Amino acid sequence: MFGIYLKRELSRRKKAALVIAMGLALGIALVITVNSVSAGMQQAQDKVLKSLYGLGTDMTVTKAQAAPSSNSSGRPKFDFNAKSSSSTKQSSDRVMTQGGQSLASSLVTKVSAQKGVASAVGALSLNVTKVDGSFTQGTAKSSTSSGSSGSSQQGGPGGRQGGGSTGAPQVQGGGASFDVNSYSVAGVDVTNQDL
Repeated sequence: MFGIYLKRELSRRKKAALVIAMGLALGIALVITVNSVSAGMQQAQDKVLKSLYGLGTDMTVTKAQAAPSSNSSGRPKFDFNAKSSSSTKQSSDRVMTQGGQSLASSLVTKVSAQKGVASAVGALSLNVTKVDGSFTQGTAKSSTSSGSSGSSQQGGPGGRQGGGSTGAPQVQGGGASFDVNSYSVAGVDVTNQDL
């Protein structure tokens, strides 16, 4: 009875039944397609990123920078030696650890021996400030002024003649021109190829 009733209703509304059937088929096909594409992309991603698993979850061991003493200013200082030549080029490098103090190499072994640590390797991160300069010495010259003072008297003991006087020496020329270059240096111990 139910089959006969369903058959009659479908025969009366063929167009509506066809639209509903096509809508259901299209929805089911879209669900199957999306699930298939998602599964394929997940498998491809796992295959490509398999060699990268574990990266980015490493732990870095550092030591805080020591506070500057009362005698030190804590600012960078560059020393240049005095040269006797008239023009010379000098350079000075200041190398500092980045973010903390340097650690002993034996600490790598201690860290690798800790529970839950698979392996450990040493790394180095430095800040380098390089100053290159050309320094030219000045020339010291004395200034001489001439003139006459008083009057000369012949035959008298008080006769005076004008003469020149030498003033304080003056430095002429000379100067300095230098460039400051700052860059970072980073490195990892490559003896352990497993990391």
